[in-house]
Amino acid sequence: MDSKFLEHLSDLTSAGAARQQAESIKEQQLAQNLAGYLKSLADALVTESVPDASRHMAGLIIKNAINGNTENVRQKQVAWSNIPQNQRDAIKSTLLKGLASTCNPARRGCAAAISSIATTEFLIEEWKDLIPILVNAIKQNNPVVQEATLTTIGFICEDIDPIPAFLEQQAIDILNAIAFGSSSDKPIEVRRAAIRAMCGALPIVRNIFCGEKASRDHIMTIVCNACKDNDSNIQTDALLALVKIAEEYYDELNQDYMGAIWGITSALMTTDLEYAPLTIEFWSTIAEMEREKHIEQEEDPVNAEPCPEFSEKILGLIIPKLCENLLKQSDETDDDEEWNIATASAACITILAECTREKIITIIAPFVQQIKSDNWRQREASTMAFGSILSTYASEEKDRMILMIINVLMDHLASDPHECVRSTSAWALSRIALASPEIITQNTLAVVRSLVGGLANSDPVIAYYSCFGILNILNIYAGRYAEEHNDLSDIFVPLFRELINAGEREDSTSTKLRITSYEAINTLIEVAPMDCIPKTKEMIHPFLAKLEKSFSLNMDLEDQRQLQAYIPLVLQTITKRIGDEIEPYAPDMYKKFIQIFETRKCIVDESMNAIATLFEECPNMVQHCINTFSPYFLTALQNFQDTSVLKSGLICLGSICDSLGPNLYFVGEQGSFCQKILEHLITHLRNPDVEEELRPLIIISFADIALAIGGHFNVYFVHIMNALCAASDTAITADSSDDFIDYVIKLREAILEACPPVMDSMVEAGKQQEFVPFLGKLIPFMERLWYERDYRTRTIVASMLGLIGDILKNIVPIMSADDRRAMLQRQFILEIIELCINHENPDTKATAEWAKKQLEAARM
Repeated sequence: MDSKFLEHLSDLTSAGAARQQAESIKEQQLAQNLAGYLKSLADALVTESVPDASRHMAGLIIKNAINGNTENVRQKQVAWSNIPQNQRDAIKSTLLKGLASTCNPARRGCAAAISSIATTEFLIEEWKDLIPILVNAIKQNNPVVQEATLTTIGFICEDIDPIPAFLEQQAIDILNAIAFGSSSDKPIEVRRAAIRAMCGALPIVRNIFCGEKASRDHIMTIVCNACKDNDSNIQTDALLALVKIAEEYYDELNQDYMGAIWGITSALMTTDLEYAPLTIEFWSTIAEMEREKHIEQEEDPVNAEPCPEFSEKILGLIIPKLCENLLKQSDETDDDEEWNIATASAACITILAECTREKIITIIAPFVQQIKSDNWRQREASTMAFGSILSTYASEEKDRMILMIINVLMDHLASDPHECVRSTSAWALSRIALASPEIITQNTLAVVRSLVGGLANSDPVIAYYSCFGILNILNIYAGRYAEEHNDLSDIFVPLFRELINAGEREDSTSTKLRITSYEAINTLIEVAPMDCIPKTKEMIHPFLAKLEKSFSLNMDLEDQRQLQAYIPLVLQTITKRIGDEIEPYAPDMYKKFIQIFETRKCIVDESMNAIATLFEECPNMVQHCINTFSPYFLTALQNFQDTSVLKSGLICLGSICDSLGPNLYFVGEQGSFCQKILEHLITHLRNPDVEEELRPLIIISFADIALAIGGHFNVYFVHIMNALCAASDTAITADSSDDFIDYVIKLREAILEACPPVMDSMVEAGKQQEFVPFLGKLIPFMERLWYERDYRTRTIVASMLGLIGDILKNIVPIMSADDRRAMLQRQFILEIIELCINHENPDTKATAEWAKKQLEAARM
């Protein structure tokens, strides 16, 4: 091979200046000489004289150049596909030869590179003969080739998404290759690769698994036998495959399978083996699936499929083993939820409790009742078991157990000699607040005092869980802020003080104590009764003083970042709570929020949100500060890379529109402020890199601006309507994900919400005639929405009804006779009015009656 290229590869595995220069050359070659560079890398991979480290690097570069990482994957795939076919074939042929290399890093590099190419070409129906090529290679009596080939198949199966139809047709070949490699007479490396490939191939063999029972039995036999293998790697991958089977094929499992699986998993479940938690994860997955089935049965008892209740049947056998594992807890407090056999068991108990509800209580009660044991491990494990079974379902048996245990928990939190017991007791109290809030409110003060004691504990984990418990108790009082006096009245000030002290602890960032304490402070302000409002106002100056201290040059940067996020949130919450009474404090608050931008040299979304709330409650201040504020605001509105910052800018835009009204149009030189706002928003809608969740908010912002500036909006009308029409083309297809469907529904709701204010602005300007051409897009859009019944939300229906009425009133009278006649004959218009006239919602019914009158008037 070329010595300079080998030196280049060697430099890529080194450090310092040589590495930097080599990286620069690599990027240049990938951009300007992709085919040649990849061929040289492939040649290096299969050349036995090349050092192992360089061969590993070559494989990694090929993988990442075609389909690796998540950044610009589509562009990389297109670049590969644009390479001439003969050059691609040469690279692929070289990599396939590399699967026979005696160097393990080289074989794995070739496997990863082949997988990267395959997952790219499979999506465009190319390299369809790869799986047959690999399957034939496995038949060679060469363990090295067999291991490498199965590894390649495993990589492909793991990475391919979506699964092309032709690959599903080759599933039987993949399964046969895996069965061949998993045979007990094969070398250990081959068997490892086969079981690992099985784990990846499970989604691809769906038609086989869900088909004949004999085929399903064959797959289950391979996996279950591997679970009993003496090799830990094979056992681990086989147990992972079992978990995936539970996720993918729960409905295909029967009692025979579950009996065999229990025999396998129960033997491993209480061992100290590294993969023992996977046995618990399998049963957790089964319980999750059955919990969902129970929800479906409650929602639709007639059509929901019956549940085989595997979890309930196994409950008496699995709970003792899980409780045994709880006794293997860590010796030290920890809030990072380190995943081990004890935490896995606690999580499984939680899911089993949610699935089987009160049926678990009698089985686990004897273990919980040992909560006063002399052994700290037993006390902690009993507390963990108790907290894990608490859920929000109603149960007298559950409440009786809580009443029996709650005082023990408070005693343990106050005085147990072991920190782990105190920590878990605080956590269990927080669980009670979620599961049975009515029990907490029987004696709120006692429980809060107990948790406040934990809040002051020197152990930051105990303090954190105590704070979390306080937060959950405060949430019980949500919606009671209008009460003149309640349990929180007398403890408001001391609790406020303790939460502030907790957030100021030097160790508050070693756990989630600081962020939780500020969340609790916000919640306390939100839910406190009316007699706490004067005390709330007294907190403003102390928080402003704390914010002032955060500008010190001597402050730790991370502490500064946190305080400059949390304190504006508290001040924003106070502003919302006291309304326009914030006005005397508003100028100082505004200056501090702006100072955060200056100090951090960037827009901080918490401060921008706090300013938006200030503007909302003190609209008169906007006119005085808009010119100095606009540069910060426009910077936020430009920043599509940071979703939270742009979102805060859009929220602030709503407050500005409400405050300035028509004056918004005149801000800046020749109205440049409004112009820039709309330019940024339209640019974002056209930018595919802008997060989907922001697009509906951007469209609603058009409505805010139109409502504010009225007839002046006509200047921007055509650009905005073009943007709305383009957004209306976003369609839901058969393969759309649930998340995408939710996004499209929100987008449609936003478009329908934006159109009436835009129309009103044109009517105000006397230019409603310009709206007529856009009906050619808008009317079919609404018609499509009306007949897509699965996605026709109440909001969509109500918004369409109002928009149709507005069109009938404002636009139809100025249309030509032919256009008017065609419009009025649209069947969906009659259907929506008729449906809504009989609607249960009085507002919708009234709107429908108004729209019907507009329709009748238009027909005259």
